[in-house]
Amino acid sequence: MIKKWNAVCSWMLTLFLLGHMLTMSIPVLTGGQDYSDCQILAGGIVATVLIHVVLCIVSYYPRRGILNFHRYRKENWRLITQRISGIIILILLYPHMRVLHLIISGASFSGGAKFLVLVTEILFAGAAFLHLSVSFSRSMLTLGLLKNDRMEKLVDCVTWIICGLLMVLTVAARIRL
Repeated sequence: MIKKWNAVCSWMLTLFLLGHMLTMSIPVLTGGQDYSDCQILAGGIVATVLIHVVLCIVSYYPRRGILNFHRYRKENWRLITQRISGIIILILLYPHMRVLHLIISGASFSGGAKFLVLVTEILFAGAAFLHLSVSFSRSMLTLGLLKNDRMEKLVDCVTWIICGLLMVLTVAARIRL
């Protein structure tokens, strides 16, 4: 039951993430300055991330053990990728939020600061889209929305393409900052 709640939470997080990414990237690319929707979605993302992390820990670790690292090499690549990208997201969440706050307050970046912002933002977005790419079909399986391997592969393919295109949009917006 916890896994199903976590899958629903991950879908909410996906919607918040896509909305946040679009409401942040489109104004940057078009020269607009209205980030109010972006701020609302960012708050939803932070709350949902915290719930998602707790549900992940509660649903996964009691069965396999928190400090049982040698089992990770026996797990599949999706789980390992989810864990690594999730940790990167958590590490870079505060710097990302700080940059967002500076952008909204009208700050501009130049020189080394611009390069550092660009690198951390691309790493953050890359980790988020990678996490989404490897997790989306799994959440659909958990909720019973996919019935066979063929459908899972199709959803994976479509998700990778969409996330790749969104990553290009995100990088273009970050370069424009």
